[in-house]
Amino acid sequence: MKDKSEIQNYLIESIERGVFCGCHVFIMDHGKSEYFIAGDKSVYPYKEINDSQTIYDLASLTKVLVTTPLILKLIEQNKLSLNQSVQSLLPLFQCPQVTIEHLLTHTSGLPADTALPMGSHKPQILEAIYKLTSDLEPGKQIIYSDLGFILLGEIIETITKRSLAELSKEWLFLPMEMRETSYLPDPAWRQRCAPTENSPVLKRVIRGEVHDRKCRMMQGISGHAGLFSTIYDLSHYAKMLLDGGKYKDRTILEPKSIALLYQNRTPNVNGNRGIGFINSDPLRITPFHSKRAIMHTGFTGTSIMVDFDLELAVIVLSNRIHPTRDNSLILEWRNQFYEFLMK
Repeated sequence: MKDKSEIQNYLIESIERGVFCGCHVFIMDHGKSEYFIAGDKSVYPYKEINDSQTIYDLASLTKVLVTTPLILKLIEQNKLSLNQSVQSLLPLFQCPQVTIEHLLTHTSGLPADTALPMGSHKPQILEAIYKLTSDLEPGKQIIYSDLGFILLGEIIETITKRSLAELSKEWLFLPMEMRETSYLPDPAWRQRCAPTENSPVLKRVIRGEVHDRKCRMMQGISGHAGLFSTIYDLSHYAKMLLDGGKYKDRTILEPKSIALLYQNRTPNVNGNRGIGFINSDPLRITPFHSKRAIMHTGFTGTSIMVDFDLELAVIVLSNRIHPTRDNSLILEWRNQFYEFLMK
């Protein structure tokens, strides 16, 4: 691993290139942990320096921090199975061949998104998804879809009769001592939250509320987005993964569930997908990754990468869409950063 000063300088240079206005980074390498803070939390309408207390909108990391582990825990409890049809749990859903695994691997055939009127709320969004049909045979093509994870969130709430916010706190965040991770962050924490987009729709800077439009329509709680957290809390999640599903003396996920994250469940399809995550078998994330590496990203500028063979975890939290989403430099930067660290 690179020297700590080299990594800090790389992050500062990335900020100067305009990749993001600031970031928090966690790196764990063979049990040794390092945290980095760089740049600004806000640049519009005024500048605020980043600090150790910054809370980030995690966007699609919600899919792997909440929805995926909750589904796996329900499978461990024999309340659900990967090959179970979605329709058996949500009877109004119109695609009888689609299974839980298809949703988790984005191979359901559902589109990436669907048009929704501005006034929609959760019932209208679910109704719109239930009515969708596809000419694609499930399991034959990866189409990254928020809609599938909205359905998974609804399945979790249907089986447990609990909200995602309550269940994730009880089953995941409190056992992992992630005390500043939640949906709908406390209004008292608003100034700690990194602002996201200066929204042309809302006519204001979004701060302390979820950026994702569909999640806002669902009052901030969904299976595909909505979670907020800090770099320190997320480091606990990464440590749990690298420790085979344990956090300290608590079993969060069983080893067989952890194995599902890095197994390629989409052979002969247009990409590598484990359960919830992108994986690196057979196509490595970078030439330096092992076959047991996984990663996921979030639209707001967040990402997590864990390589089980290399005993390496890298988490990046940034608000790269602040003040505008027109900045796409992070798409190339992520792999460049991994390669820099791993060379």
